[in-house]
Amino acid sequence: MPDAPLPFPTQPSAASAKATPAASASPVTPPAPAAATRPSKPAPTDDDSDNPESVSRGPEKISPLTITFGVLSAVLLILVFVFWNQSAARARTIIQNQNRSAQIQTGAIQLQTQIDDAKIDSTRLQAQLDEAKAASTQLLAEAEKAKTNATDLQGSLEKARALSTEFQTQREEAKVASLKAQGEVEVAKAQTTVAQAQLVKAKTDLTELQAKLTESKSLIVELLGKLEKTEKELALRPALPVKK
Repeated sequence: MPDAPLPFPTQPSAASAKATPAASASPVTPPAPAAATRPSKPAPTDDDSDNPESVSRGPEKISPLTITFGVLSAVLLILVFVFWNQSAARARTIIQNQNRSAQIQTGAIQLQTQIDDAKIDSTRLQAQLDEAKAASTQLLAEAEKAKTNATDLQGSLEKARALSTEFQTQREEAKVASLKAQGEVEVAKAQTTVAQAQLVKAKTDLTELQAKLTESKSLIVELLGKLEKTEKELALRPALPVKK
C-alpha cells in the first residue's frame, strides 16, 4: 500500500516567504498517487503442469476469507483514494491559502507603504494648511490695519476738505478784500492825485503869497522910510502960531 500524503504539509518560513514572494505565489502541484497494487495470481509452476490432478481438477474454489480480504482491500483502496483526494484538495486549499496570505501580506505591505506616504502627505498638507492659516491671519490683521488706516485717512481727508473749503472761503474773501482794497487804492490814488494838485496849487499860492509878502515888506519899509522922513521934515519946520 502506498504511503498517503501528509494532511498538513509543512509551511514555509516567514523569511523564505518574504524573500521569494513570486515562488510562494505559484501553485504547487500535488504528487501523483501511486498505482494501487493488486494481489496477482500465483504463476503456474512446472510442477503444476506436470501434475495431472491439477490439470484435470479445473478452477479451485475461492475461500470466503479471500473474498473478504479482497473486498476489504478494495474498500481500503477506495478509502485511500478518497482520503488522498481529500488530502490533495486540502493541500491545494492550504497552498492557495498560503498564496492568498502571501498576496494579502504583500498587499498589506503596499497598503502600509501607501498609508505611510499618506501620513507624510497629510503632515505636509497640515503644515501647508497651518502656513495658509497663519498667512490668512496675517492678511486679516493687515486688512484690519488697512481699514484703520483708511478710516484715519478718511478723517484726514474730511479735515483736508474742510480746510480746503475754509481756504477757498478765505480766498474768496481775500479776493473781495483785494478788490475792495484795489478800489480803495484807486480812490486813494485819485485822492493822492487831487491832494498833489492841491499841494502844487498851495505851493503856487504860497509862492505868490511869499512874493506878495516880500512886496508888502518892501512897501512897509518904503512907507516907514517916508514916514521917518516926513517926521524929520515936520520936526525941522517952525511951529505955526496959534490963533487966539
